Amino acid sequence: MVKHMNLNKDLFVIDKNIDNIALKGMNDTSFCLYINQLFNEQNRNILIVTPTLFEANKLLDELNNINKNTLFFPMDDFLTSMAVASSPDLKVTRLETMNS
Repeated sequence: MVKHMNLNKDLFVIDKNIDNIALKGMNDTSFCLYINQLFNEQNRNILIVTPTLFEANKLLDELNNINKNTLFFPMDDFLTSMAVASSPDLKVTRLETMNS
């Protein structure tokens, strides 16, 4: 008899008693698989913070391939937003995300 592996469940062991997890050293695909499994098992919202909009967009694309319940809340880069006016397009996207 061949035992079939449930890739998501067998790949990561998730401790339900831990909050505020930091992960390091994963590629985008494995990170997104982990986040999707965490989301499915814990049935609660997950906030992912990235240092740049570029990295956020890369993760958003990858997560959208796995889970369509992904929302995007883009913030201007901190120093840029402190020096000049915030982007109106990003404000609209943030408002749409909060509305969802």
